[in-house]
Amino acid sequence: MFDSDQVSIADGVATVRIVDRETLARLASVLGLKRPLPYVLSVENESPAPRGIEPAALPTDIPNNHFVYALTWFAFAGMLVIFYGALVWRRMRTP
Repeated sequence: MFDSDQVSIADGVATVRIVDRETLARLASVLGLKRPLPYVLSVENESPAPRGIEPAALPTDIPNNHFVYALTWFAFAGMLVIFYGALVWRRMRTP
């Protein structure tokens, strides 16, 4: 029903590594939950680890694209200024 690397259930505690909607629905049906909440809890270092949680290193490959995002939004703002300027210029020319 579940891949062993995704979910392990022991002593009524479910340890879940990767959850998509299907896995969450199957886990809810196995545990008898009516409305499971899709929360993400990430533990990097805990000694001793809480029951049911396996500490794991946080991902190091998270992209840092802030500069590109800033350029994108400034480009959108620039296009809006040009569009608005063209609209005002056209209305001022038309009698």
